[in-house]
Amino acid sequence: MLFYNDMRHLPAELRWTGFPSAHLTEKAVRPDLHETGQPTALFRAVPRRPAVRQRGRSGIEKRCRWELPSLTDMDLTIHTTALPHDDPEASLAFYRDVLGFEVRSDVGKDRMRWIVVGPPQQPGTSILLSPPDADPGIAEDERRTIREMMAKGTYGWIMLATPNLDETFEKVQSHDVEVVQEPMDQPYGVRDCAFRDPAGNMIRIQEVR
Repeated sequence: MLFYNDMRHLPAELRWTGFPSAHLTEKAVRPDLHETGQPTALFRAVPRRPAVRQRGRSGIEKRCRWELPSLTDMDLTIHTTALPHDDPEASLAFYRDVLGFEVRSDVGKDRMRWIVVGPPQQPGTSILLSPPDADPGIAEDERRTIREMMAKGTYGWIMLATPNLDETFEKVQSHDVEVVQEPMDQPYGVRDCAFRDPAGNMIRIQEVR
């Protein structure tokens, strides 16, 4: 990151910040700090992108507005999602013994445990099972609301996928679990079933065709 005052000393091709630099002045950016001599703003030094050129009806090439940086080339993946637990041993047994997930880490003690599980065939994707009210910033009435929502099964949910829904349903159902919905074809074009884990989280399993 660079202060705007410092950017005046950069080559012109490195001064572009997402809009034409001619429209950027210290007064326009932060008039409240203009007279203080303090840095007026922070900008990222981004290489100047060439202006997009198009031909008009007359055939004359015209310079168009500046091309904004693309955000589609970011290399992002889903690494971990979180679900609450109120009984770490029960939740651990469900995800490990019923769903067949591997245990990747287990830290803490008693009910204050953070357990990371995930499917063996997806080592880069995990579920964090965590105490829902461990954050000291949560007020007591918020803790009460969380406990009430978990008891009703409306606090957390996740969607899993399998190539054979009926076989997976039979395997999960053979354990002592709460069945919410047997396999069925939904009107929106998917076939799925649903269970609740020991903490009340909704576990929907969708068939990948």
